[in-house]
Amino acid sequence: MFPGLRVITNADYLIDGNRITCAGGISIIELAARLISLHCGSDRAAKVIHQMTVSRQGGTSFVERRRALGYLAVDGLVLRHAIVLMEENLEAPLNIAVIAKMTGTSVRQLERAFLLGMGLSPKDFYRTMRLRYARWLLLNSPKRITVIAYECGFSDSAHFIRGFREAYGVTPGKLRSSLSRPEPEGR
Repeated sequence: MFPGLRVITNADYLIDGNRITCAGGISIIELAARLISLHCGSDRAAKVIHQMTVSRQGGTSFVERRRALGYLAVDGLVLRHAIVLMEENLEAPLNIAVIAKMTGTSVRQLERAFLLGMGLSPKDFYRTMRLRYARWLLLNSPKRITVIAYECGFSDSAHFIRGFREAYGVTPGKLRSSLSRPEPEGR
């Protein structure tokens, strides 16, 4: 009926003037994040998406995990594909060259995409993602620090603790124990 229409197949959603098309499923969450970000700012979008997606049961759903990893939506098909691969391989991190090959690009092109889209190299983004998820697990689960270290792709607890302290200025154990102590009065 409409032979002049241009079909786009490589996007979860499309905003075309005053028309919006979305595939459905989890794509609607990506669209909601984008619209809220456009109209209200990225901080408000993060808060709304958090409220929409975090389950009350305390499990770690896909969307909860994405929020914990520190981002909600990403522009660019290659970048989005690379980040999904990173998400799916937190416990056994992939080499950046493997991620580049799996996304159909070169390591250098992937590095440029990450620097432009995320402000970090792929390696730094991946490490930051793993540390953010570890922090989230420390604050939201009773799992032992050793278990969290392995779940987040660190070869041993010492390596994890060193990286965590560099990123957050405190060891995982001290972060967790600071939550269990009551605040002194007057603060």
